[in-house]
Amino acid sequence: MINDQTILTNIRTSIFAIIFMVAFFPLLPFPALAIDYLMMLKKTGACPNCELEGVDLKGAMLVNADLSGAKMWDADLKWADLSGANLSAVQLQRADMEKARLINTNLENAKLRYADAEKSNFTAANMNHADLREVDFENSRLRGAILDNADLRSANFRRADLTRASMQNAKARDADFERAKMTNALLTGTDFRDINLNRSDLSNAYAAGGRFERAQMRRVNLTGANLTGANLMNADLFRSRLSGADLTDVKGLTQMQLDRACGDANTKLPPSLQIKYCE
Repeated sequence: MINDQTILTNIRTSIFAIIFMVAFFPLLPFPALAIDYLMMLKKTGACPNCELEGVDLKGAMLVNADLSGAKMWDADLKWADLSGANLSAVQLQRADMEKARLINTNLENAKLRYADAEKSNFTAANMNHADLREVDFENSRLRGAILDNADLRSANFRRADLTRASMQNAKARDADFERAKMTNALLTGTDFRDINLNRSDLSNAYAAGGRFERAQMRRVNLTGANLTGANLMNADLFRSRLSGADLTDVKGLTQMQLDRACGDANTKLPPSLQIKYCE
């Protein structure tokens, strides 16, 4: 039989639990707010400046959504479609964006550091001034993307397609572009120091004034590339093709470097330097 003392004890325990919940949960508004924000996003297609840290949007259809300024670090956006969306100034640090679609998406001033964007589609996306440090873009599609003034340091672009992409004045030091396709890319003033460009395709790229000091550029296709005024000091050009390339006024280039590469009669070199023809 339950006595009065037991009932009183249970009442006191219940009151303490209620007080604890009321006092504690206002300090952690995220779960309730996240639901409200997701409902807003679903209803209006917009949730600017929302707090969606760690939200699960796997496979979500968010075409043309407005998530500008949203806090979405650690979000799961795998397979999500954010094409045409406004993600300017969004915070997506450590987000999982594998195989996501961001075609024509606005990511200007966005922060994606440490995000996993492997095999994603960023065709014609605007990532001007974005923080893309240590992002994994391996096997991703970035054709025609704008990465001007972006911070790409230590990012992984292995086997990525950057055809016709613009990376003017970007910081790409220590990044990995091995086997990346960068044909007709605009690379004016880009910082490629200490970068891995081995076996990449930079044919017809415009890289005037670029910095390639100590870059690994083994077996790179530089056919028709414009490197006027670029700095190639200590760059490794082993078996790279420079046919039709313009190396007028390049800095730091030595005959020893050119002896490891090849070109043709249309290769433009600084005075006193020469190059053997490609077979």
